[in-house]
Amino acid sequence: RLCKEDSQISIHSVPEHAPLVENALQAKIDALQEDNERLQRKMDQDRVRLGELHQQQEDREAAQAKENHTMAEQVRDAMARANALQDKYDDAASTIASLQSRADQADAAGADHRRAVA
Repeated sequence: RLCKEDSQISIHSVPEHAPLVENALQAKIDALQEDNERLQRKMDQDRVRLGELHQQQEDREAAQAKENHTMAEQVRDAMARANALQDKYDDAASTIASLQSRADQADAAGADHRRAVA
């Protein structure tokens, strides 16, 4: 690799050094090209990894959305069952109230009958 002093060598100032300077410059160009290729490979790897991470994130979001949908369905089903049970409870309470009313009427009629007979 060239150092700062190497870059200040002038081919015109010392013509016999021109091949050395050209070789040094070519070595510097080659080194820079190797660095560029290495960085390009690293960037390509990073792009692939970023794509993988993006896909994983999308997969996690899809799984979360599916889980949320499933939970929402379960909540809706539970609410429907709770409403059905509440309807059954209300029907049973109405039936009990009706039967209690009939029993009270029967007791009153029986008491009236017993008084009338007595």
